[in-house]
Amino acid sequence: MTDKQEIQRDITLTAFPEKGEKYEKQITLPFSAEKLSRAVIKLPVCVEAPETGGKAFIEIMYSAAKTTVCAEGEVLADKNGIFAPLRLDITPLADGKTHELEIELTPLPGEEIYFGKVCSFVTADSYFETSLRGDCGITVSAAVSENGSSPLSDAAVNIILTAHIVNPNNYDVLRCTLISPDGTEKVKTCKPTSPTCIFTPEEVLFWNGQHQSPLYTIRAEIVRDCKILDSAEAVFGVRKIAFNDGFLTLNSVKLPLNGIVADGNARTPDDTELFNLLDANCVKIAVCPGIDAFLTECDKDGVIAWVDFTRIFALDDTQTGAVAQSLAHHPSFVFAGLDSGEKDSLEDFCTAIKTAAGGVFTAGAASFPEEECVADAVPDVVAVTVAANTPPDKFSELGNRFDGFIANRRMRHTAVFAEPPEGFFERHSDHASRADCSQEFFAMWHEKFWQHFAAKKGVFGCFAGALADSGSTSGRNGLVSFDRQDTKDAFWFYKAHFSAEGFVKLCSAQSTMTDKKSIDIRCYTNAPGAVLTVNGKKYPSASCEEAADCVYVFRNVKLKRKNNTIVLTAAGATDSAVIYRSKSKLKKV
Repeated sequence: MTDKQEIQRDITLTAFPEKGEKYEKQITLPFSAEKLSRAVIKLPVCVEAPETGGKAFIEIMYSAAKTTVCAEGEVLADKNGIFAPLRLDITPLADGKTHELEIELTPLPGEEIYFGKVCSFVTADSYFETSLRGDCGITVSAAVSENGSSPLSDAAVNIILTAHIVNPNNYDVLRCTLISPDGTEKVKTCKPTSPTCIFTPEEVLFWNGQHQSPLYTIRAEIVRDCKILDSAEAVFGVRKIAFNDGFLTLNSVKLPLNGIVADGNARTPDDTELFNLLDANCVKIAVCPGIDAFLTECDKDGVIAWVDFTRIFALDDTQTGAVAQSLAHHPSFVFAGLDSGEKDSLEDFCTAIKTAAGGVFTAGAASFPEEECVADAVPDVVAVTVAANTPPDKFSELGNRFDGFIANRRMRHTAVFAEPPEGFFERHSDHASRADCSQEFFAMWHEKFWQHFAAKKGVFGCFAGALADSGSTSGRNGLVSFDRQDTKDAFWFYKAHFSAEGFVKLCSAQSTMTDKKSIDIRCYTNAPGAVLTVNGKKYPSASCEEAADCVYVFRNVKLKRKNNTIVLTAAGATDSAVIYRSKSKLKKV
C-alpha cells in the first residue's frame, strides 16, 4: 500500500477590488484513492492584507476522511470527516507573503479517501459562521409557539430565521428576505448582534410530498454602506410530520412509506423515471459528498429521505449534530439512521440528532433477529433488516418471532429493509426453491419477505432494497439491471404493492419460449384478480388463483405449436407477450 500521495495547487488572494466587496477564488480538488494509507494536499497561499481591515478565510466543502489542516506548524482544524462546509480563519497569514497550507487526509475505517473543493476568499469583519451550518450560517425552522413544542397548524406557522454571525458589527445591517413559492417577497432588517427574524405567512403552502412541492427561499445578507459583505441562501419547505395510529402522516394524511435504497449519491434521469414508475415515495441514502445536492432533488420531487449516518460513525457527537443541522432545512430529510449493534452508541447518536435537528426522526437498524436488543435504545423508529442469507423456508419461523418483536415494542415504530441475495439473473429456473438466484428465486424471496415482514400490522414502511444492480459482477441484487434497461420480476411485484393505479404484469419467464404443452401463467397485479386470453380464447375468472398478495396464477394453460399470444387484463390495464412453443425434446416411446 502506498504510504502517501502529495497534491499541490496554488491559491492567491488579493485585497478588495473595491471597499466592501468580496474577492473570491475557488479551486476544486476532486481526489479519490482506494490504496492510500494517507494523502497530503499542499496549498501555497499568498494573502495581501486588505486596507479595510477585513479577514481572510479558507473553506473546505467536504472530506470523507480524517482531516487535519495546518499552517506554519499550527493546527487550524482536526476533524473526523467534513460533511458540511468548514470555514477557517487564516487572517494571521495575510501579510503578502507565501505560506504553505497543508491538509492531511487519513481514511476512516473501511472507507476510501475522498476530498473535494477548497474555496478561499477575503471579506469584511462580519461574516456567517459556516462551521455550524452548510448553508453559510442560516437556520430556518417552522414553529407555532415560543418553545416550538406545539404541532403545526394551517392557521399558525412562524418561519424563524437565525443567522449565526462571527464578529457582529453595530454598523452593519442584517437584511432577511423570505421568498414564497409564488414569488412574493417579504423583507425584514435587524442588527447582527440579535440576528433573528420571524416571518408569519398569510397563507402557508405546505411541502406535500409530491413532484414540484411548494418550496420557500430564505436569504440573509450582511450590508454595510450599501455593500453586501456576506450572504447566504437556503431553500426549504414547511411540513407537518407525525406518527398517528402507528403510521407516518404528512400534513395529517396517512403515508405508508414505499422505499428503495439509493446506489451512490447522484440522481440520474433514469433513476427518477424508474422511481416514479415504481411509485416509491422514500429513498435511503448514506451521508456522503453531494448529499446536500441529492436532498435538493428529493425536495423538488417530493421524496422523503432516510439518511444513513453509519458511514460517518467515526464522527463525534458534535460533528454528527453539525451534519444533521446542515441538512435540516431540507423538508425531505425526515429520518436520520445509524446501523450499530451497540446500545450506548445509538443513544448518543439519537441525542446528538435531536439536539441539532429536533424535527428529524431518529432510527436505529437491527439485523433481525440477531440484534433485536438495539431497538431498546432508539426513541423513534426501529429499522429491521432481513439479511440476504435468510432462506425462504425460514421466513415463516422468523415471521412468528417478528410478531412478538412488534408486540413488545408498541411505542416503537417499525420499518423493514430487504437485503436480497446477490447473483446472476440471466437465466430462469423451473425449481425456484433452489438458491440459484434465478429470476424466480429472486422474486420468490421478495414475495416471502413481504408476506412475513412488510405486510405485518405495525409496520409503517418497507424498503425493497437497492433500485439498481451495482457495477460488480456479484452485486446483482437490485430491482433493475445496472444499465437501468431491464426490470426484474421483483420490481413489478413491488409496484403491485406500491402503486394505486390499475396495473398488471406478466412474469418474465412466460415471455420467452417453452417445449411444454401446458404451462402456468403467473402475473402481478394490484387488482383483485386478472383476466387471461390465450390466442383469442378467454379463460374463466374462476381459473385465476391468488398465490400470494398481488400474485396470481393460471394453472395448466394449454399452448399450441409455435407462437401463442398471451394477454392479461386487470383494472383497465393490460400486458401481453408471445410464447413460442417448440417441439418436445423427448421422443415418443
